Amino acid sequence: MAKYENTAGRLLGILQRAANDKQPQQPCKAVWARVFGTEDFPRITLCLAKCSIAIERIEDEIRRLKPERVTLYERDFPVIRGVLTPDNFTGQFAGHAQALTRGPLTTLEVCATDLPKDNEVSEDSLSSIRKSVDDLFAEVLAATDIDTELRDVLLRLLSQMRRSIDDFWIDGAEGIEAGLSYIVGYFFVHKELYERNRSSAWFEKFKAIVNNLLGLVSAARMSVKIGHEAKELIEEAGKLLE
Repeated sequence: MAKYENTAGRLLGILQRAANDKQPQQPCKAVWARVFGTEDFPRITLCLAKCSIAIERIEDEIRRLKPERVTLYERDFPVIRGVLTPDNFTGQFAGHAQALTRGPLTTLEVCATDLPKDNEVSEDSLSSIRKSVDDLFAEVLAATDIDTELRDVLLRLLSQMRRSIDDFWIDGAEGIEAGLSYIVGYFFVHKELYERNRSSAWFEKFKAIVNNLLGLVSAARMSVKIGHEAKELIEEAGKLLE
C-alpha cells in the first residue's frame, strides 16, 4: 500500500519505483513494464494515463483545499507530466529518473502529507474480495442454469471488478467507486434485465460482492468528506441491494 493513502501518495509510490529502477539506461517501456508488472503495451499506456489523470485530481484538490500553495505545488507538475508521457518509449529512462529526483518527488510527498487521506485498506480485505470475484466468475462461466444475457453481463462486470481491485494501488478507493457507479448505472438503464433476475441465486451472489466492495469504499472514505457523487452512489447501490 502507499505510504500516504491518497492520490498524491499513490502517484508518489509509482514514481519512486520508476526513479529507483536499477536499470534506468534501458528504454522507458522496459522500466514502466517493471513498475506496472506487465509487458503488455496497451496496459502500460493505460496505467500511465491513469497516472496523468491523478495529476489533474491532485491539482483540483490543491486549488480547492490549499489555494494559497498552488504556485508552490504546481511548479513541478509539468516535469511529472513529461515523465508520464515520454515522447519515445524506446529512449532511455535515465533522463526522466534524474528529472524526478530534482524536486518533483519531494513536491508530491508534501502534497501527499497535506491533502486528505483515506483510511488504509488491508491487503487481506482486497484479496478476500478478489477471490470472491474469481470464484463467482468461474461459476458463472461454467453455469448452464443462468439467463444467457445475465451471464454475459455478469462476466463483463466481474472482469471490471477484478481490474479495479488489481489497480487499487494506482486508483485507490476512487477506482472501485467508479466501477460501482457503472454497475449501478448499468442496471438502472437495463431495468428489465434487473427485474427478471433480481431474485436469482446468481444475482444474489453478485450483489453480495457489490455490497462488500461498497463497504470497502465506505470504510476507506470515512476519513474524508464524501462528495455528492459518492453519496448518490451509496444511495443507489442500496436500492440495487434491496
